Amino acid sequence: MLLIAIAHRMDQTTGSGRVTYDDLQAATGLSRTLISGGLQMLTDAELVDRVSKSVISLAAFEPNANYAKLPVKKLYDGEEVVAFRDFTLRNRAELDALKLYLLFASRRDRSANVANLSYDKIETYAGLDRTRIKRAIDLLVVRNLVRVDQRPSRVSELGMSHGYRLTGLDDYVHAGTRGRSEDGAFLDQDFALADTVF
Repeated sequence: MLLIAIAHRMDQTTGSGRVTYDDLQAATGLSRTLISGGLQMLTDAELVDRVSKSVISLAAFEPNANYAKLPVKKLYDGEEVVAFRDFTLRNRAELDALKLYLLFASRRDRSANVANLSYDKIETYAGLDRTRIKRAIDLLVVRNLVRVDQRPSRVSELGMSHGYRLTGLDDYVHAGTRGRSEDGAFLDQDFALADTVF
């Protein structure tokens, strides 16, 4: 939660910015104690650097690198990330859901606006046990953070291939606007086989 709130406040050219505890409290609804602990975890994981008391930078920031895009208008109401309102931080499914949300953002195909990932790839990239994936996806769907698209699988005659789209991010880019063939495959990209690319 904190990483998303911090990243949205960073200068796009330097990867650093002034972020106060008040800013993070307003964005996440977390207590100062939880924010302090979260910042320490992000620092220990080498995801952020504490430059000074209120200046934070994203670790290993490269201004010309490819970064995940998040739907700011959908996530925020004023200064608050409304998607976090109902998160209690007392349940593993919420942490799993946040991991998957960031995974889907990072693996999203920009031309099709969908992250095509099999459960095997989700396990590998997010480090989640297969038995916890469905519950995390369900939580994202119920909170209206992710939409799940289904297409016939090209790998299995009876199977379905799933794609994950972030709600509020380029909502007008989907199979209906980009075109698809009668068997459900995108005309410009094979959706069903895309999960084998990653």
